Amino acid sequence: MREDTKAIIESLRAVSGHAETIAQALMLGKMTAKKQREYADMLKELSELLHEHADIEEKDTSNE
Repeated sequence: MREDTKAIIESLRAVSGHAETIAQALMLGKMTAKKQREYADMLKELSELLHEHADIEEKDTSNE
């Protein structure tokens, strides 16, 4: 497994590990706008990394 794949998996696990806490805080109205934005930024960054990874995988597959 490539190192970038391992890093994305770790990031996915980290983000998803916070999801229930985030959902609870939102449901209870206890999550500040700043914290919401911080989590959204993490999701956005992870999304971008996953898109880049998919592009690399696709390119590698098409070159075989």
